[in-house]
Amino acid sequence: MINVQVVGDALFAAGHSQGAKSPAVSTSAPTNNESLPSTKVKVSQDSDATDVTPLGQEELLRQAYLVLNSLKDQDYLTFSGYVHPQKGLTLTPYSTVDPQKNKTLQSGDIAKAAKNDAMYVWGFHDGSGAPIQLTISDYFETYVYNADYSKAPMIGVNTVLSMGNSLENVKVAYPDAQFVEFYFPSLDPKYNGLDWCGLKLVFEQVLQEYKLIGIIHSEWTI
Repeated sequence: MINVQVVGDALFAAGHSQGAKSPAVSTSAPTNNESLPSTKVKVSQDSDATDVTPLGQEELLRQAYLVLNSLKDQDYLTFSGYVHPQKGLTLTPYSTVDPQKNKTLQSGDIAKAAKNDAMYVWGFHDGSGAPIQLTISDYFETYVYNADYSKAPMIGVNTVLSMGNSLENVKVAYPDAQFVEFYFPSLDPKYNGLDWCGLKLVFEQVLQEYKLIGIIHSEWTI
């Protein structure tokens, strides 16, 4: 069971491991970046979710919004600086992380994305099974920042909010990581929720920083 509370315009869900103190924790999101939420986030205990590392939920959310800012601006040079320096970034087009099929990019590849016209295979299209063949920048526009996730109405911290037909295996694929999911239950009312989408940013701690190791795009699938 996930405990959530509506705060301002967004719904935040966050979890802690067993053994966490039962009183809710109240923390202010950073305000020195105008794109970060300035309202308070109330966190309740959830024994089914993974605990946040000592750097804390506030720093995790801060880093997630910095990543979103660079994606929104298509500033791949800045974005590349958030990527794990050794592990690189694994990109998953449809919910289920599969290291054998998902493509992993190093920060140097991402920094040059805007000038790279080479086509890569990123997986397979839902339904047709045809290869997803796109440039790096086109992949990011289609399967990463396909919506303005900086304005997502629901945000989950180490909590999966998007659920469809595809297996959600982020916690199995990244057992030692922390993740933030930005989720739209719908983009256009006329589609009755079939156009829902989510973006999970997966981080690992490197010294005193969170570094991005995975981006998982989720949407309705057949």
